[in-house]
Amino acid sequence: MPCPRLTRGPFTGIGAIISAILIPFYGSTHVTSVASSTVAGYLRSRRRYPLVDEKGNFLQTTQELHERKPELEEIMEELQAQLDEARSLGFDIKYANMHMGFHWILKELEEEFNSWCRKEGIINALNYRRSLPEVEVEGDPIEEIIARLEAAEPGQYVLVGHPGYENEELRSLGHDGYPGEKVAKNRNWQRKYFMDDRIIEYCRKTE
Repeated sequence: MPCPRLTRGPFTGIGAIISAILIPFYGSTHVTSVASSTVAGYLRSRRRYPLVDEKGNFLQTTQELHERKPELEEIMEELQAQLDEARSLGFDIKYANMHMGFHWILKELEEEFNSWCRKEGIINALNYRRSLPEVEVEGDPIEEIIARLEAAEPGQYVLVGHPGYENEELRSLGHDGYPGEKVAKNRNWQRKYFMDDRIIEYCRKTE
């Protein structure tokens, strides 16, 4: 669902990906250290470290972060700083999610992140990341999602979306590996995942 409020201040961003930005909404915390579009700054300190580029922005891909070989301590300190910041702004954080799945960049990071979540009393969303089954279907993305829902066994699944509109604002985002035209098109479809009349009708019939 769209975030009703993106916290602004020491950190700000759209689609952060790298190691540790928290975008809190509806009692959740979206943690990341990579950003598909430019994300300014980091909270832990002003000194340079591998989580940011020469301009102080988070990197745009998890591969870039992996190649910089950040230390586990640096990542966890950044996560803690951003969680503390979110809480200081009045957010009651219930769970944390690693945006763009940056947990793979260090072999010990996933276990450390899980321990950190337990210590902070928040749910680790990585433990609830089962995706809908993949199916072959001819049709648009809405027809594909409905087919995947039909193929799913009873249980809990995660469907991630970045709702947006196919407009000039979204077309101005992106980078060489993910151009703005594609960003706008994909996020418009992701918006429809939750709003298209066919999805709404399907949910009504199956609830």
